[in-house]
Amino acid sequence: MDDPFITLTSHHPNSMTQTPNRDIDFILTYGIEITNISALPLNTPAISVHLGIIFDINLEAHFSSKYSDITNNIPRLLTCGNKNSVESYLSYVHEQIEIHKIWEHTQVLHTIAPFLIFYQKHKN
Repeated sequence: MDDPFITLTSHHPNSMTQTPNRDIDFILTYGIEITNISALPLNTPAISVHLGIIFDINLEAHFSSKYSDITNNIPRLLTCGNKNSVESYLSYVHEQIEIHKIWEHTQVLHTIAPFLIFYQKHKN
């Protein structure tokens, strides 16, 4: 078994929890090439005393190049010849826009977006 932290960084963190020097979380691999490994910050994405461990696998080596590349399909027009289905769907969409106040939320975001962009550029 291989410890990807040791393989890639020459050391294993002294803890993968909030408690220093109490390492109880490991990822061990066998026959899988790990290209990157890291730990998430505390409480990301969920509240926990454990740090999340993230790693990348060399997919080309793992699948012997027998996987397809990610591609973007040509967009196509969504159509339906059933008038009742179309009207029912559009009614549902309009209902959801009203229930969740999507128009109002969009207007608020449109109003504050320039401020947020300015703030992000000048906060430090």
